[in-house]
Amino acid sequence: MVAKDQKEKRDYVRAVISIRAKVKLIDPDEFDEIRNRKNLISTVLSECEPGGARSTEAPTTQGLFSLFTYMMQMDEKLDRILTKLEGEQVEESRFLTVDTKDISGSGVSMMFPDSIEIGQLVYITMIIPNVAAGFFNMCGEVVRSRQAAVDGKTMYDTGIKFIDITEDERERLIACSFSQQRESIRKLKDIQ
Repeated sequence: MVAKDQKEKRDYVRAVISIRAKVKLIDPDEFDEIRNRKNLISTVLSECEPGGARSTEAPTTQGLFSLFTYMMQMDEKLDRILTKLEGEQVEESRFLTVDTKDISGSGVSMMFPDSIEIGQLVYITMIIPNVAAGFFNMCGEVVRSRQAAVDGKTMYDTGIKFIDITEDERERLIACSFSQQRESIRKLKDIQ
């Protein structure tokens, strides 16, 4: 419970969700490229909806967006495979696979093997199981990095604030957080 004179720091509910996520450290130019690509896809998809109305049988804009994003990632992977098959040097992937600690509509906490500089931009890909359209691709900014011991290893609890999240993505993350909290309450009641 928060005292009356204390202000709650969080804008969105946060849930403990531990999943594997892929994270790539990016520079401002890469961030602009990702944002422009995301905006282009959103523009094209909005033009596909006649009058902006959605049919109940037609795929949602978010579903199509996730599909397009997935297809673009597959295209990039196929390019890497073809380059390798041709015997050329493939640029090493800068993606790290890390575990999330918790997720909210405004950011995520992740465990990294090394400290990430505050202000560093990152590109995050994660799939949250048991969530409708649980595929997320977002950019964020590191706002915190603290050393922590995990199973005898030194890790870094890193807070990342989402900086290009759509309202639909935010709503899906919030719904996921509420669902996780309801499940925790049910389990607690079952124990008692």
